[in-house]
Amino acid sequence: MLMKRKVLFVFALVSFYFCNGQLTQGNWLVGGTSQFSLYQNKNTNLYPTAYEQTSQGFNITASPNIGYFIKDRFALGLRPSLIWEKGKGGDAIAPDGTVFGSGGRLTQIRFVVGPFGRYYLLDAEKDYNILVEASYQYGVGSPKPINEKISIFSASIGPVIYLNSAVGIEFLLGYQNTIVNAPDYYRNNRNTLQLNIGLQIHLE
Repeated sequence: MLMKRKVLFVFALVSFYFCNGQLTQGNWLVGGTSQFSLYQNKNTNLYPTAYEQTSQGFNITASPNIGYFIKDRFALGLRPSLIWEKGKGGDAIAPDGTVFGSGGRLTQIRFVVGPFGRYYLLDAEKDYNILVEASYQYGVGSPKPINEKISIFSASIGPVIYLNSAVGIEFLLGYQNTIVNAPDYYRNNRNTLQLNIGLQIHLE
């Protein structure tokens, strides 16, 4: 119990120390988000023969981030993401319309990293705000030897509610375009709606 009180006291002290001007030029932004999304997309497969296949599933993403306010209310930063995905493929259809098999279940782990930019629409004095954000990430996936290359573009908007002047909880709704390319195997282009929940700490 004593240790718990000490941790809470230190957290409160740090939050109080960094409690002014959270959106001011020169401040840092440290935190992370979690994301859940459902998808359905059409894959163009090249190996062992050419065919198209519709797949559907879901993914869960964990994304820490660090950013810097280059101007008041405008921050740039870097975000790595670890993506866990589970899906199922539908019928495999050849170019002549022949159905020659149904896809199985697949679990993927992917890692991407890239820059983001965000802008807060309201004045910093409020205990809530509205932010817009765009990001681009590039990375790799499993399993080998397919050697997936992944690029992701995301755009989102939503409210942030401040627990104090330094700590905010975000609820963002957005659009995401994901391109997965495995040379000589397959390529797919996926568009999804996503829900992000995040916690950010603003530091001087």
